[in-house]
Amino acid sequence: MTTVLLKQTASENASFLTKEEKIEEIALHFSSILNVLGLDLEDESLRDTPMRVAKMYVEEIFSGLNPKLKPKITLFENTSGYKEMLLEKNITFWGLTSRE
Repeated sequence: MTTVLLKQTASENASFLTKEEKIEEIALHFSSILNVLGLDLEDESLRDTPMRVAKMYVEEIFSGLNPKLKPKITLFENTSGYKEMLLEKNITFWGLTSRE
């Protein structure tokens, strides 16, 4: 399965893999990373790490890439009579961007 995925583009991968398949594929690759680092995946403290990391990427960090999870935009009446833009400050924001 890995060989097939590496020959496809990212958008092609995302369109045909289920959430569970994405987690499985990422866990496999993260296991390889830990092996390259010389870490023992049989150790109790590391045994489930590849799966935990994979779930973190799919279900948390990059969950916004799923169009089905896009937030619904809602409108409401301006009953307070504001005539200027409302501004919310001090919001923590994290983003992941591609770099060249």
